[in-house]
Amino acid sequence: MSDCILWTGATIKSKKALYGWKGKTTAHRTVYMETFGEISSDLDVDHTCFNTLCVNPEHLRAVPKGKNRAETQRFLANECRKGHPLTPENTYKFKGENRRCKICKLEANRRSLERRKLCR
Repeated sequence: MSDCILWTGATIKSKKALYGWKGKTTAHRTVYMETFGEISSDLDVDHTCFNTLCVNPEHLRAVPKGKNRAETQRFLANECRKGHPLTPENTYKFKGENRRCKICKLEANRRSLERRKLCR
């Protein structure tokens, strides 16, 4: 799968997710319609990458509204964005937010350490 293309324009917060906003609708929905055509009112545009700011047409698909919500809930309940399991042993909470992945945090810390070593 290709990399996400992140929306850099206006945004809108919906529940706990941040979405790109273009005109009168979400940016990913606009990009989907520009790329693939009109969308039926009973369909949502789903991010297969689970990144709500992504507008890469390869990561978007039209699915029934219930399926989109169910898959998102399953995804959020079981694994982080990078696919690591969100088990009690591999998660922590940070300042009242949702669970965070310890493996991802460890990888981020390692990258940060490497960057600091290169700057010396």
